[in-house]
Amino acid sequence: MFSSILSCSGGGLGAVLFSKAPAASGQAVVLYEKQVTHPFGPDALPETADDDPKRQVECWIAPSPSTLGRLFASWMDLSHAPLPTDGWGIGYGLSSNFGQSWGFFAVGDTDLVDVDIPPPTGSGGWKDFQVDPGCAVGADDSGGEVLYLSGLDEIPPQGPGELPLFSAVFFARYRAGSGWEADYVAQEQAPYGVVDKPLMSADASSDPNRRKRLYVHWSQLATVPDPPLPQDLLFRRSLNAGADILQQPTVPLATSEIAVGSVSAVGPAAELCVAWLDGERPPGGSWVRYDIRTRTCLDPGATPLQFEPEVTAVNDFAAAANDRMANFRVNSLPAIAVDNSTCARRGRFYIAYMSKAGGSTADTDVYVVMSKNKGLCWEQPVLVTVDPPSNPSARQFMPGLAVNDKGHVGMVFYDTREDTSPANAKFRTYFAYSKDGGLTFEAPLEVAGLVSDPRYPAIQEGLFLGDYNAMTAQGTSFHPIWTDLRAWDGSDVEIAGDIWTAAVDVADDPVGPPDFDWDCDVDLQDFAFFQNCFTGANP
Repeated sequence: MFSSILSCSGGGLGAVLFSKAPAASGQAVVLYEKQVTHPFGPDALPETADDDPKRQVECWIAPSPSTLGRLFASWMDLSHAPLPTDGWGIGYGLSSNFGQSWGFFAVGDTDLVDVDIPPPTGSGGWKDFQVDPGCAVGADDSGGEVLYLSGLDEIPPQGPGELPLFSAVFFARYRAGSGWEADYVAQEQAPYGVVDKPLMSADASSDPNRRKRLYVHWSQLATVPDPPLPQDLLFRRSLNAGADILQQPTVPLATSEIAVGSVSAVGPAAELCVAWLDGERPPGGSWVRYDIRTRTCLDPGATPLQFEPEVTAVNDFAAAANDRMANFRVNSLPAIAVDNSTCARRGRFYIAYMSKAGGSTADTDVYVVMSKNKGLCWEQPVLVTVDPPSNPSARQFMPGLAVNDKGHVGMVFYDTREDTSPANAKFRTYFAYSKDGGLTFEAPLEVAGLVSDPRYPAIQEGLFLGDYNAMTAQGTSFHPIWTDLRAWDGSDVEIAGDIWTAAVDVADDPVGPPDFDWDCDVDLQDFAFFQNCFTGANP
């Protein structure tokens, strides 16, 4: 598994800990935090069957490439169901004012809300569960906005250790004047396999042809012994705002014992980088050893589609799937972002991930690894946070990642630093950012106004927080989205979790020296520029 490593500086080892001096002081402020989901459920009417509290987890967020302040979000949601046992659906929401208010809806087989996404063509109707949501925003031939949703449509397993009776990747798109339409991109039916975790990205370029491009990727169990191994990582694109996605071929990206949690980002030259967890379970081991692998397509508009060889961004670190941390479960998939600003580090890709020190859940940390050449090789990992003296074993996990228009790298994550009890379980959503391309990070900033307590001793499995949170950026502001437990009383697990978002603005230091050369940082080149201007060398 760990044989092919291509690194910019000798191999990025997940076990290597980097602790650097804090970056120069800057300005970051939480402008506001908002609950995305409505307390009265998708119908917004009190005392109806879909009223919150019902459980919402596993959220994603994407910006509009054409309209500043417009954000599209998705999440797993039990609010659509008359009873929690009726299964998961997917909620989605739209904001036109930077996340300060939201309209939101649901997709699934339900009579409780006006579901305006028809079932996939030929499906016979939505199945019992819709899970693993992703979303993106692009444009069509006319330049009109297109909303994209992806997820799984499933008939769940009938017993422990069994596969779903039906599992399919669905893809839906919305265009003004056409409404929603949905199709299956891939499907498996037991005992032949199962699909998992379909996520997507859209090209946000101002180029009208590029802005129509969409990329979807997912995992598939290739065979079904017990356990079902190996896994294939699969990919499909659209070059015409989703209209041609069923005609495009499915491209295999990787096959491994574990190939899961794929994420992607599109760079300024249209290059596409896909990252995922490539893992193996050591014999007799209780946790999984992982690589983070990547593949880059330098021209995703070309036919035939050509990906560069697989490389290793992070080698041999520990981040177990369905990890049980103080009686709650978290997968913590990687996150990816790219610098599409006009600044000096334009085109750099960044990956965030969680790693467990020594394979123990007693202490988890979040890291960033960076590529200067479109994901073809990767630098050494950088530790983002340092545990406070009051809680030297604090856990940081479930990172989201984005880069704003000034080239600042932002990360959102859960952090238990405030819980100094033996449980070390209560967490709050925090934000940290870098102004030097991910080499150093400012001290973490509280984003969530209240802490969340995930402990639920009544069930052995623990409370499930989902596989991912997410974050995007518009202008100088970052917009994280996460599952929050502040309203949960610790009783019924089926009502635990609401979706929250925030706006975190990162600006330059107003009292510091100016950025004379307009490269989005203040360094010796700015000093040289200043000297030239005032010594006559640059009249």
